[in-house]
Parts: sequence; C-alpha cells; structure tokens
Amino acid sequence: MKVAIIGSGISGVTAAKSFIQNNYEVSMFDSSDFEIEYKNKVSFFPDLKNSPKFQNISFVKNRENYLKKYGIISPNFFSANTLEIGGLSNHWGGGLELPGDNYLNQYNHRNEITSEKKSVLNEMGIKDDNFEFYDPYFDNKEMKKFLNFKSENFYFEKLLLAINQNKNQNNKSSDFQYTNKKIFYNAKNEIYNLIKFKNFKLFKNNFVNNIVKKDGKIKLIINGQPHDQIFDKVILSCGTIGSTIIISKLLKIDKRIRIYHTPMLQIAYYNNLLKGNINIEKNIGLALLMINLKMNQDLYKGSFLSAAGINNNFFGISDLNIFFSFIKKFIYVGNIFFPQQCSNTYLNYSIKNPFIESSIDNEIYKKIFLIKEKLNYYFKKFKLKQIPFLNCKISTNGSDAHYTSSLYNFDINNKKILNEKCELNDFKNVYVLDGSSIKEGLYYPTLFLMMFIKSISKQIINDDKKN
Repeated sequence: MKVAIIGSGISGVTAAKSFIQNNYEVSMFDSSDFEIEYKNKVSFFPDLKNSPKFQNISFVKNRENYLKKYGIISPNFFSANTLEIGGLSNHWGGGLELPGDNYLNQYNHRNEITSEKKSVLNEMGIKDDNFEFYDPYFDNKEMKKFLNFKSENFYFEKLLLAINQNKNQNNKSSDFQYTNKKIFYNAKNEIYNLIKFKNFKLFKNNFVNNIVKKDGKIKLIINGQPHDQIFDKVILSCGTIGSTIIISKLLKIDKRIRIYHTPMLQIAYYNNLLKGNINIEKNIGLALLMINLKMNQDLYKGSFLSAAGINNNFFGISDLNIFFSFIKKFIYVGNIFFPQQCSNTYLNYSIKNPFIESSIDNEIYKKIFLIKEKLNYYFKKFKLKQIPFLNCKISTNGSDAHYTSSLYNFDINNKKILNEKCELNDFKNVYVLDGSSIKEGLYYPTLFLMMFIKSISKQIINDDKKN
C-alpha cells in the first residue's frame, strides 16, 4: 500500500516510521532542500534580526517561496522556518511538556495515546521520566539560588527543554549550530536514517499545492502540476498553517478558521555589575529555567535564562565586541506565556489569498500591569531589576510559529471535518497528523504530538489489516 506523507518535521517523521515498519511504501514530500547556508556576516552592534535563523540564505528563499506559493499576504506571518528545520520544536530543542490528566481526558482514546509514551521517550534517548540536564549550568551558585527559592505563588524549575545535554561533542544537526553542546530529537536527522529503508523515498523541493481524488485513488498537485504517482493514503503533516491551507483548498472552505496561538510577554532584567554574575559557558543555547507565577488562581509559565547562556552570534554581536559580550553576562531574558484562549487568530481563506488575522484579547492588557508588578517584587529578591524598554512587551499574535489546533474542532454544517482517526470525513484516506489536529492547551506539545501520531498511525494500520 502506498502512502504519501507531506512534510518532514517531527509529525511527518513520526508517522513515517510507523508505516515503514509495517511495510507500506512511503513517499515523503517536502518543499525544502534541507541545505543550510549562512551569509557569515555578523554586525559589530547588536541586531536581533541577525540571529542565525535570519542569516540562513536557504531559510530566506524558502520563506519567500512559501508566502508566494500559498499567496499569504499577512505582514505578521513568520512560521516559514518550519520549512527549513522540520518544525519550531526542532529549532528550540523539542520542548517536552508532559500532558496532565485534564488535557488527556479530552481524548476518547487517551489510553492508546499514553501507552506510546515509553517508546517515544526511548526514541528521544530518555529513559522513563528521568530527564537528564546539563548539570554544570545548574551547579552554579547563582543558579541554585533560583532553584532553591520557593513561595506559594512564585517558583523556578528546570525547563524540560534541557534534556540530554553535552552527550556528543560532535553533534552536527540543522540546529543552526548556535550551540555545539546540546542534543535533541531532530526530525531532519531522522530522515537520513529513514532513507536506508527500501520502502521509503524522499522528494525534496516538492511543494504540494493540493490533493485530487479519482477512482478511489489519490494524486498530489506538486509545484502546480499533477504528480505521476498514485497513492492509497495521504498524511498531511506540514504544520498547522500548511495543513490548514491545503484542507481549505480541498474542501473549498469559505469561512475563516480559528488558529490557536500562544501570546507571549517578553521580559528582561539586569543584575548589578558590581555584585557578580552567572559564569557559564556561552555555548548553551537553551532557556533552561522555567518561571511559574500563580495569580488569581491562574498559572503563568515562562522561560528564563541569562543572556550569557546564548552565544554572541545568536544576538548578532561580533566576538570582537568585548563590551557587549561583557554586558550580556548581567542580563536575563525570557517569556511569559498566556493561555492560548487569549489569542484571536484566524486563517481567512474566503478571500483570494490566505490572510492571517490577529488580535489580542483585551483582558491581556489588564493583566500585564499586575504580572509586571508581581515579577518585579520577586526578582528584587535576586537583586534583579527590570529593563524598562524591554520589559513586559507583549508579542503580537502571529509574530512566531506558536500555532496549533486549527482543525481539531472545525466543523462544516455542524459536522466536524476530522473523525477520531484524524481522517477527513468527506475525503476518505486523507489524514491530518500534526499540530492542527490536536486539542489546544499545551505550551510545549512535542512529546504529546509524537505519542498522539503514533497511536493514530497504529489505528490506521490495524484497520487496514482488518480489511
């Protein structure tokens, strides 16, 4: 049986493994060529736009092509990095949030999903729930102050992004090389393992425009032309935006689709230059601390790190710039995440070109002052003061790729377009297996997404065996 998988990120690779292991003929299509080139130009003065992501020549080309081919005209759309690196989770290190019962109970087949947890953790190099961290970072005297501080409404914890650190000094991945001392589950690297299987083929530089069904078989429209292969099944795993646009075309949806987005509050603090700083290696590129702030029964989570933990190239600062390299040691930055329900983000496909509309719930602005007040109160205990022009700036909806859940509950005439196997109800053998088909509510959905896709893939395969 022939299966086409559109997209080469974590979702696509997870699905591909299940089908390959069960002797399906799997063809994976991706719009990227996976090549990474850099301009090798870093400014003397700091410029956040000069981060490696934006220096990547291939990324810039892919982003322009992505916007052009899909006709996206939103000025705030920046999720094209998913083309180059196999999803936002790959770039930031594969955030691993263990979903709680409240989240899992929303799924009728929660037991099947949770049963995949152990195999997913093993694939990521994690034994059971014993996540391994980059201990030298946390052994630092200053860092211990953060982790030892506990109050009823405010505390720090180790961020689960920080798994399997420093295990392989020679790790080379599509992580843009801004740190050479971290390993994470990277879908692009996994693809090169899949190529070894005879029943797997990879088609790079193939942009899928649409899907056509005829006589029970499925064909793809690629780069504007019908592809010569015929498939029995198609798995859409091209990210929330990509999958939602293709489904909109396929079903001729003429109303806007809600996309769940995670608004973020940017924060920045500084330490007194005369009272010490965190002395850590500059090559650590992850936010290894998480802030937990309870306020009015709501819990606000966020990442927090010393700017010294990100190398100079990430900030676009030349290594020759000793002044900024020194100042960075006293600066702390991070994000506070608001609930996804606070965003009002829609893909509007009823007009000629897709447009991502975004606005922020006014309730956020009412809370910003209170959050800022609380954060300042607690950070004073660590002798940290806010940097006013950076502190507590809300990120506009659509300013990054934190998009999920667009198709999970979407319905036409009160009928959900996806069934419990994530199959299109009116288009048999077309499935959507990525962030667009899961329930909103997770800050770091990678672990759950892999568990979810494994369980759905098994259901599809078992149904085929029965038939």
